This record gives sequence, C-alpha cells and structure tokens, in this order.
Amino acid sequence: MLYVFSSLGGATCENQETTRSRPRGRCRIPLTPRHIYLLIRLPSTLEGDWSGTAGAAVWLASPVENSTPLLPMKKYLAELIGTFVLVFGGCGSALIAGEQIGFLGVSLAFGLTLLAMAYAIGPISGCHINPAVTIGLLLSKKISAKDVPGYIIAQIAGGILAAAVLLVILKGAPAGYDPAVAGFAANGFGEHSPGGYNLTAAFVTEAVLTFFLVITVLGATDLKAPVGFAGLPIGLVLVLIHLVGIPVTNTSVNPARSISQAVFVGGWAMSQLWLFIVAPIVGAIVASVVFRIIGTSAPVLSTTEAESALDSEITQRRH
Repeated sequence: MLYVFSSLGGATCENQETTRSRPRGRCRIPLTPRHIYLLIRLPSTLEGDWSGTAGAAVWLASPVENSTPLLPMKKYLAELIGTFVLVFGGCGSALIAGEQIGFLGVSLAFGLTLLAMAYAIGPISGCHINPAVTIGLLLSKKISAKDVPGYIIAQIAGGILAAAVLLVILKGAPAGYDPAVAGFAANGFGEHSPGGYNLTAAFVTEAVLTFFLVITVLGATDLKAPVGFAGLPIGLVLVLIHLVGIPVTNTSVNPARSISQAVFVGGWAMSQLWLFIVAPIVGAIVASVVFRIIGTSAPVLSTTEAESALDSEITQRRH
C-alpha cells in the first residue's frame, strides 16, 4: 500500500504523534487516484526515503502501519503461527525428547522459541502468542481493544493446531500414543501435578509466574527500553518461569497452551482447565497495575512498534 505525504494537496494530516521510529509531522494518507499522476514523475524504485517531485513525498508503508483491511488478518495469522511454533516447540520437546533433555531442556525450548518468534513476528503482531499477555497489554493501552478477540482466537487456534500435529507424530511411535492416558503435557494440579502440588499452590504459582512474564514484556517494550532487545529478556524470563513452574503444574502462564493440550486429553484436564485460564489472567492484571505505578511516564509504545526496526535501520538495509 502506497501512502503520500500531506503536502500533495487537499490532504489533512490527522496523526502528528511522536514515536520512537517516526518524526513528528510526517503523517501519511492513502494514495488516491488523483495523486497517481505524480508517481509517473517519481523514480521507478521507491526506497522508503521522503523524496519525489512537486513537494510530494512517497514511501512504501511497512506491514505494521498499513491500514488496509487485510492488516488485522496479517496480525492474527502471525499470532496463530507464533503460538503454533511455541506449543509445537515447547510441548513437543517435552513429549518427544523430555527424557533426554529434562526440565532444563524443556525450559530452554520454550524460552528460545519465544525469543525466536519475538524477532520473527514481533514487527507484525507484537508477538503476544498468549491470551494473558494480550490482556495485560490491553490494560496497559499497548493494543487496541478491537484487536483483542482476533488475537485470542488466533492464539487458541494456533495452539490447538500445534497439539493436533504433535499428536499425529506421537501416534506414529511403535507403541502408539493415547493422550488421555499419557497426559500429553497437559497442565494440572493435585494428582496431575508433576510434584503433587495442590490447587492453592498451583494457582499462586501460575499467577506469580505470569506476573513475571507480563511485567517483563511491559518493561522490555517500554519507550525508554533499549531498542532491538525486547526478545531477549522476554525469552529468558520464560526459561526461568518454566524452571520454577514445571514441577508444580507443567507450567502454563498461557491459556492458549493449556487449552491446546486439554482438548485432546479431556476428562481431568478439561475439569482443571479453569485454573490455567483464570490464574494467568490474574497475574497479567496485577502486572499491568504494578507497571503503571513503577513504569516511566513516557508515551505508550505498542509491542509491535517496540519490536520493529527503526526507520534509519530499514533505510540502511535497503541501501
């Protein structure tokens, strides 16, 4: 989608907000047919710099800022893919290689997967891949409310799809695989907790660990945080979270991850699923409230903006 600078005439600049990546005063308007003739006079390759003829400035909009109707679907698809990779990589490492790599290996698998996705889809959707994170960011005004249902549906769909693919693989083992019997890495408490931890312990663990995750996301994507490094602390804190949480609940902190396994296990997993939806949301809400108190007073930066390259970096890559 091409956009034109307001100096083309007849255009009204409505968004003059300052962001880390965009200078004040450079708003863009969708290119209309009445402006097409100006493109004939522009260079055949548009590199993203403000250039052109007769005071016009034309550039190629990034996917993050494209306002076409397809943009929400791109975000949702990115969230579906990201959650698929997280569940497949994290739960897959536990189910297929858990005996070889142990708790540490599974924890690293979850953390490294999130780290990779933060850089892969962060510039597109912000890489929430977790309904609790999405809710925490909504309360912190880092995502629009109209996007939340689509994000959460995509996350759950991606998780279930990943679990379905894992089940196909596991059933190909010589002895076969029954998720209802083997557990399928589902989250649980009481007799279904790896360490036998009760409901209270499980709820507190999930709420506190989700607090760790969401407050790290909020801090790492803050306007004053170092540029380009958001994925590192977020991925590393997920490693820590799993090291603590696996013995207690198999670690959820992510309702989409819990739902994806529970629907195939059924029975006890479905009856205990409420905890792994409610506790992470409670942790996310507390993290949002706390960060409002301790965070900076700088303008709010969305996770998509925080995880995107600066304009200067994009220009350097093009040249």
